[in-house]
Amino acid sequence: MFSFRLKQLREKAGWTQEELAAKLNLTQSTIAYYENDRKKPTLENAKIIARLFNISLDFLIGFTDNINDVALKEEYNNYSISCDILEDIRKLSPQGKKDLENFIELLKLRDKQLEIKDN
Repeated sequence: MFSFRLKQLREKAGWTQEELAAKLNLTQSTIAYYENDRKKPTLENAKIIARLFNISLDFLIGFTDNINDVALKEEYNNYSISCDILEDIRKLSPQGKKDLENFIELLKLRDKQLEIKDN
């Protein structure tokens, strides 16, 4: 939950990973690891992040869902679905991942063609 919320908060603030890293005196790669759930912050860094975004530590780490931003809350409700999909993708073979990339490109092309038709 922390990784998802951190990324959403950072994006909502309009900051890049580099900008957030500078504000926290961390490296961009550390922020990327946090957002990809490959690394957890120390308790002290988690407190600093919560203070930076003016939110509770409980919200940041998922102990509460109390948030006033309805759009962001809807994103959090979809979190478990997104995690399941991402886990499925991680388990794909290299060829399966390549096939998925090709399929996504095909969907983008189709959507673009539909968009042109509608205009």
